[in-house]
Amino acid sequence: MPHALIIEDERLVASTMVALLGEMGLTTFSIAATQAEAIASAVARRPALLTVDIHLKQGNGVEAARRIRQLHSHVPVLYVTATPLAVTDDLEAVALAKPFTREALANAVAYLMSERPH
Repeated sequence: MPHALIIEDERLVASTMVALLGEMGLTTFSIAATQAEAIASAVARRPALLTVDIHLKQGNGVEAARRIRQLHSHVPVLYVTATPLAVTDDLEAVALAKPFTREALANAVAYLMSERPH
């Protein structure tokens, strides 16, 4: 079962991501609103996909993704953020600007899930 970890501190955005990712074939989800919650969630269950907001109220999404990749290498990362240029260091990730379309999200997820083992 493909599991997505959604790192997002805005509940409406997180619930929208759950609905859209469910339509794209992901079957289980964890939502983390802080950097610490994200890392704890990834320790408990290896995600097949991370969706990451960069700016969290507690912590940093980029740092959370980096630490999760230390635990689980090659986890695909999709940064969904208002500031996509802030993630130019992560060459394996895809950045999607908010607001995004369903089609843009679907294309990004399809690319990430097909390019990496899961």
